[in-house]
Amino acid sequence: MNLPTKITVLRLVLTVVLIILLCFPFYDVGAQFPTYNVLGGISLQYIIAGVIFIVASLTDFVDGYLARKNNQVTNTGKMLDAIADKALVNSVLIILAGQNMISAIIPVIVVPVSYTHLRAHETLSDLV
Repeated sequence: MNLPTKITVLRLVLTVVLIILLCFPFYDVGAQFPTYNVLGGISLQYIIAGVIFIVASLTDFVDGYLARKNNQVTNTGKMLDAIADKALVNSVLIILAGQNMISAIIPVIVVPVSYTHLRAHETLSDLV
C-alpha cells in the first residue's frame, strides 16, 4: 500500500471519528461540550467536527497530488478515494439533516447523485 492510499484510508478513519463525534450521545454519559457565543451559539463539539471535516477534506487534495506527482496512481486508490469522498460528505449531510441543522431535502438530492457518480466511476474503471 503506497502513501497516497494510506492517506485515503486515514480519511476513512477520520470519517468514522466524525460520525462518532456527531452521533454519540455525550450528554447521556455526563459529558458536556462548552458553547461559544459565535453565530448565535455553537458547541465545541461542532467546532471540533468542523476541524476534522476540513482536515479530512485536505487529505483528499494531498493524496491526489502525491499520487500524481510520484506516479503512484492505482485502481485501488482511485476507487478508495471515491468511496472516502462519498462517505465523508454524505455521512455529514445525513447526520446534520437528522439533527435538523439543514433541510432534509439536501441529502435526499445529494446522496443519490453521488452514488450515481460512484457507479459511473466504477464502470469507467472497468473500461480502462
